[in-house]
Amino acid sequence: LEQLLAKNPNERKLWDAIAGDYFQADQERKAFEVQKAMYLGGILKTEDELMRIVNFYNRFNAPFPAARILEKEMNAGRISKTYERMELLANLYQVAREFDRAIPVIEEAARMNNSGAMYERLGRSYAELQEWAKAEDALIKAINSGGVKDKGLAWVLIGQSRYERDDRAGAREAFR
Repeated sequence: LEQLLAKNPNERKLWDAIAGDYFQADQERKAFEVQKAMYLGGILKTEDELMRIVNFYNRFNAPFPAARILEKEMNAGRISKTYERMELLANLYQVAREFDRAIPVIEEAARMNNSGAMYERLGRSYAELQEWAKAEDALIKAINSGGVKDKGLAWVLIGQSRYERDDRAGAREAFR
């Protein structure tokens, strides 16, 4: 198959057959490399195919490239911009410790679903960047929207935010 592919590199069926053979042989890394070459060559077109490459990158512990591809393809309209996909994009950026890139994604996802859980994540991301006022605003929205898993932790972060901004009385109130 590889020899045939060398003669006809634009033959999609050959690429698929090679990737399939690697999957069958439990050589997922090689299958991923074939899929990556197909993506870079512009062969992958459908949303499912594009999501497969995103998931491959994520599976092989490369969240930043996965996030970059997902964001690029959503912006191009080839992957739909749903709440679930925005949540995945935020997760990928956060795992990659790219909080500055995660924040706009989390903000948009929170607006899409008015999600307390997403506002909580936004507050935590702002706290990671030590943007304390924004962290408090997001955490208050999270508590007011509902869906916060651990309200106590949210109040602790609000207290820390106030403490970091020299609002000792406000911090004590939040901690209480």
